[in-house]
Amino acid sequence: MTPNHDTTPVIDLETDYIFSDLNSYYKPYSEMSSDDYKVSKFVGRLNKILALDENWDGFNSARVGENVILNSMAFLGSIPAHLISRIEEDNIYPTPYGTILIEIENEVEELSIEVGANELSYYFERDEVLTNDSSIDLNNVKISPDTFTEVIELLETVS
Repeated sequence: MTPNHDTTPVIDLETDYIFSDLNSYYKPYSEMSSDDYKVSKFVGRLNKILALDENWDGFNSARVGENVILNSMAFLGSIPAHLISRIEEDNIYPTPYGTILIEIENEVEELSIEVGANELSYYFERDEVLTNDSSIDLNNVKISPDTFTEVIELLETVS
C-alpha cells in the first residue's frame, strides 16, 4: 500500500499496514518492529486527527499534515515500552495550529508535548509551576530515542 496524495491517507489496521517511521509510510505487520507494535494503540486516534479538514474547530484551525503524524509516531515509538502505557489514547489532541498535543499527568505533575512538522516542544509542570520547557528542532535530525532523552526522563517522573 502506498500513500495516495490525492486523498487523505488513512492508517487501516484491517489491511495490515500502519505508519512505521519517517522514511516510509506503511509496513506490513510481518515487517513491524516492537516499537511499531507498542504504538499501534494510537493509530485509530491519529487516523481521526489526520482526517480532520482545515477549520475543524470552526475557528480557522489548521489541518494536521502527514509529516506531523509521522513525527508523532516516531516520537511515540521512541518511548520505552514500560512508559508508553502512561499515555492514554484520549490524551492525544490536534491543536488549532496543525500540531499534535500529547499530555501525561498525575495529581501533581503534567508533561505536555507538542509535535509539529519541524519541531517538538514540551513543558513540565509540578504543582502548577512550570519547571521545564524546551524544544527540539526535528529538521535534519535522525529521530531516535536519544533525540528525546530529556522528554523521556520527564515522562519517567510522571508516575
